[in-house]
Amino acid sequence: MGVDVGGTHLRVLAGGGERGRADVHEVRDVPVPRSTEAIVDAIAVLGLESADGEPVRSVAVGLPGWTTSTVPRWVPNLPFLDGAPLAEAVAERLGATCVLLNDAQATLLGELSEGVLRGRSSAVLVALGTGIGGAVLLEGRLVRGHRGCAGSFGWLPVDGEMPDPHHGGWERAASGASLDAAGGPWGGAAGLVAAARQGDGAAIAVVERFGTLLGRGTAALASVFDPEVIVVAGGLSDALDLLREPTLRAHAAYASPAGREVPVVRAALGPGAGVVGALRAATEPEVLQ
Repeated sequence: MGVDVGGTHLRVLAGGGERGRADVHEVRDVPVPRSTEAIVDAIAVLGLESADGEPVRSVAVGLPGWTTSTVPRWVPNLPFLDGAPLAEAVAERLGATCVLLNDAQATLLGELSEGVLRGRSSAVLVALGTGIGGAVLLEGRLVRGHRGCAGSFGWLPVDGEMPDPHHGGWERAASGASLDAAGGPWGGAAGLVAAARQGDGAAIAVVERFGTLLGRGTAALASVFDPEVIVVAGGLSDALDLLREPTLRAHAAYASPAGREVPVVRAALGPGAGVVGALRAATEPEVLQ
């Protein structure tokens, strides 16, 4: 069973049944509960419904922020999870093994299984939502890092951004939260994007500036990692049609000679990528080794 715990939604996907059913069943989605106990309850209830009477053998839970394989350490949108024995609680409730992983890493595994990264062995994923996260695939292996949080790209430095213990420079400059703030005159990010699509010159200028900041970050990542491709996932990837030109222009201007050749593409699976990747981590735990 794969679980994706986001800031607003909790998604569950079960697969690998023994009765000849399809390997992947319908994603179940509820608003994320606001306590550790309620999250465990929701995972158990939705998981058992999804399993439809079959035993649950293994569970993988994707979480934002920093988590070890057993205990969340820093989940900015759900701080009550920090230090909670979440994996142990889920395992005890369902009688199954349970492992935790970063949600952007789960998203990369989802795109690797069924999305734009199928057949790739080297990639960088940028998770562009309220904040900025990410994940790295090198030589066919997910890079988790010593503490499990490799890919925290939101902490890339940006000129003019002062240190902040909770948010990195690139995240403060080029995340969904920053675009929402810049879109204040249009009622937020959604209104800003809509206005830009309708030809509003002021809105287009804001989007151009945002795309430039995004492209400077992807240029740095392409130059450092030399991947086959950079994938932009997350809620703001829906606006990549507007952001594409300024992003690619800045990417070409700031990347190394080899980095300029790295394509920047949109993720294929949308908001379901994380739970698909978590399911793969549950069914193939070796991908986290």
